Parts: sequence; C-alpha cells; structure tokens
Amino acid sequence: MRKQILVVDDEPLYLELITDVFAIQDIKVLTAPNGNAALTLLTTFHPALIISDFDMPGMTGLELHSRLLRDDKTKAIPFVFMTGSANQTLREYTKQHGLRLFNKNDIVNNLSRLSAELK
Repeated sequence: MRKQILVVDDEPLYLELITDVFAIQDIKVLTAPNGNAALTLLTTFHPALIISDFDMPGMTGLELHSRLLRDDKTKAIPFVFMTGSANQTLREYTKQHGLRLFNKNDIVNNLSRLSAELK
C-alpha cells in the first residue's frame, strides 16, 4: 500500500516542493494550509507522518502538535517540524518531545532522507 503523509504549511511554495520530493518516492502527500485544516483532514485520514511548519497564522505548529497529543487517534503519528526561524521555544519543545526539526533552508536534503526512511 502506498504511504501517505500530511504536510501543513501556510506557504504554497513549500507545499508544492514537499509534494514533489515525496512523489519521487511514490509517497502520497495530502496538504493543509493551516492547523485547523489539518485537524479536519485528520478526522478521516491517518497519515504515516505529519510534517508541519512552526510559524503559521491562526494556529502554530506547536499548538497543532499539542492538540494531536491529546487525541488517542493522533498522538502516535510521527511528527516533524520545519521552520525558517531560529526559535528557541521550538528547539526546546522538539528536544523535550524527541521530535525532528528541519530548517527550511535545507529542506530538500532533509526531505530526501526522510522519504527514503518511509520506504
């Protein structure tokens, strides 16, 4: 069965880039432009992985991850943050929760490694 992931980012360019990188590995990508849209998708979709931007309007990636942890259906889904900022709160949060943090400046290399791991 083809693996499926969810990517959450308010920047369409990154959604397209990430979709293209995973398509090469035959991994289907569903996208959401914000945390609320992601939560809606997750009511009917259980991805193998969630990749989320940190800084988004309305609901940050931290808020999204915190909400997922409170739900038995979503708390075990592997979660990766990506950001273009050097936010100390995010760095501490990812360390505390054992999550990966990718810098958007090197996103293609990071995603290539991640997609190979999903195979």
